[in-house]
Amino acid sequence: MDCPFSKNQNYSGGGKCYTHKFPQLRAFHSILKSIARKYPTFESIPEVDGENVPAELLKAVQGKYVRFGTYGEPVVIPFKWVAEICQVAKNWTSYTHQWANPDYQDFKSYFMASVHNPEQAEMASAMGWRYFETFRKDETPSMGSILCPADREKVSCEKCGLCSGVNGKGNKNIHILYH
Repeated sequence: MDCPFSKNQNYSGGGKCYTHKFPQLRAFHSILKSIARKYPTFESIPEVDGENVPAELLKAVQGKYVRFGTYGEPVVIPFKWVAEICQVAKNWTSYTHQWANPDYQDFKSYFMASVHNPEQAEMASAMGWRYFETFRKDETPSMGSILCPADREKVSCEKCGLCSGVNGKGNKNIHILYH
């Protein structure tokens, strides 16, 4: 959508988003291949109504870590699905650039506002979001945020789980050096 680090943006840092790196593309390709093995034809893939989370999906995430939006903007997932998945998941993380859009305010319960400067961090906080801020070496992160534990302590996001919106595990805003 409008991540400033995405390849589709006219930002000087465009194309630096980790979701555009080869390992993620390879993982996505692997997921598509597993779907193709399970469903031999396109027509055999079951339709999903968009209202109800498939029972098979809820069973698959039961007691597990979920990373929403690994390959893109997570607000395209129906909010009801996100809420139900988070109820059964062990923990989750997610970030959205759509935090200022009035249509996506409910997602603050489960997602972090992805921000890139103190002004955005302040605005997101004022709107009730917890934020995840990236900053460059020549910049200072916003006051009131902590360095990402997955970066500092080398713990995994799965074990940390702080980036889980206002209903999740944490109550801190997070920052990380842009890398």
